[in-house]
Amino acid sequence: MTMGFGALAAAASFVAAWVALSQTLQDAPLLRAAVAAGLSLGVTSIAWFLFRIAGLPLRAYVIVELLVVAAVLMRHWRGINRTRIDPRDRRRWTTVDIALAVYIAAAIAAASLVFARTMMAHPHGSSDAWAMWTLKAAFLADPSAAWRDGFAAGTELPHVDYPLLLPGAIARVAWFTADLARSARLIAIATLAGIALAVAGAVRQRSGGMMASAAVALLLAPEFVTQAAMLNADLLVGFYALLAVALLQWSGDAARVSERDGSVGRGPSAVLPATSKTTILAGFFAGCAAWTKNEGLIVAGAVVVYLAWRWLRGRERTATLTDLLIGLWPMLVLVIAFKLWTPANDLVDGVLAPGAWRRWLDTFRVAFVWREMWRGLWMWGEWWIAPPVLLLVLASAVSRVAVTFEARARLPRPALGLVLLALQLTAFFVVYVMTPHSVAWHVGTSWPRLIAQMWPVMVWTACAASFPRSAPISGRI
Repeated sequence: MTMGFGALAAAASFVAAWVALSQTLQDAPLLRAAVAAGLSLGVTSIAWFLFRIAGLPLRAYVIVELLVVAAVLMRHWRGINRTRIDPRDRRRWTTVDIALAVYIAAAIAAASLVFARTMMAHPHGSSDAWAMWTLKAAFLADPSAAWRDGFAAGTELPHVDYPLLLPGAIARVAWFTADLARSARLIAIATLAGIALAVAGAVRQRSGGMMASAAVALLLAPEFVTQAAMLNADLLVGFYALLAVALLQWSGDAARVSERDGSVGRGPSAVLPATSKTTILAGFFAGCAAWTKNEGLIVAGAVVVYLAWRWLRGRERTATLTDLLIGLWPMLVLVIAFKLWTPANDLVDGVLAPGAWRRWLDTFRVAFVWREMWRGLWMWGEWWIAPPVLLLVLASAVSRVAVTFEARARLPRPALGLVLLALQLTAFFVVYVMTPHSVAWHVGTSWPRLIAQMWPVMVWTACAASFPRSAPISGRI
């Protein structure tokens, strides 16, 4: 079988997810496409792993997936046919629309060149990606019972307790392509495209087309694209973290607009549908982040802590917190069960070892971690124009000034993104200080990947300033 079969299999599940979201995100095609990509990757990967655990034949999985895709298409097809485009949504392209389209096309072309160049130089990705993700996918794709040997105690694979969303996705596509490296590249392309769509769609709903264009160009920093081409799982964590916080903010904005105006139908209250489905999806995506890497547990914890804090202060409905937990708890059960099944890695043992807390008494160690994290964050991006972090601050100021200049009513700054980033930075700092490995080696080899993991949420938080409540969305990104 060829790469075309793998792409076709991935496209079939994506189309099914897109169709199933026809009513939930009907008026947000960009974000709907990103959510469909996240659902397709997550659900099929989890289903593949569960089939392996149950000992069912892999051919049966393929048949079941095709039947599910067909059932979803049949179930929602009538609803799609009944959908009609409002004539008011049809308008001619303006000069601004054309300029934005050219701007986005140039950014995508430059990112594509960086991605292709890196992928040709490293066809199997980084050595860590090959050892931690692709080789595990080889075990998951093995039709015999020997696949369990890759996750048993004493195996030579590094970090066997790392969750398996990415290896499961690669293994599922590799069943059609018979090529693990090509399958990993296909997943990397889908992840990068999904992140770009999510940033464009989520920013566009709050700040309009012009700010969304700037956000996508800012997102596609050369180092971010390079990290995607190196086939690491960090971008997949960032993708699911972005979907989780964007959908939660989406539902929260809708609730605030409805309470303030009592408006229904067209306008922002229609573009931002306050349904429990989006909150359940947000919980599921937070769980997918936890099932991708250990750092994803921070994402799951952040969304729960944030909504619980708002609920305790009387600013969030009990139903919202309940919907989030409905989407999250099955994924947490899966992660916990997998952790109990596999041996802990050396990093976890080292951080939890007796006396590890004494590393905080080494002031030089603590200062070194702080300095290297800040230096790495400031220099990250590989842009000659300016450090991307500085551009983030500029984008945040521009988005705020633009809305003030338009004299529009605005919604509050996305606080959940700030909460998540603060928790991530704190957790990474603690782990670096308490690591049993060489601090310089640990920070130097992992910090650029972790910045790429946080980058989508950083861009979205900076650019999604507010929604121009009294004007239609501009731009056609």
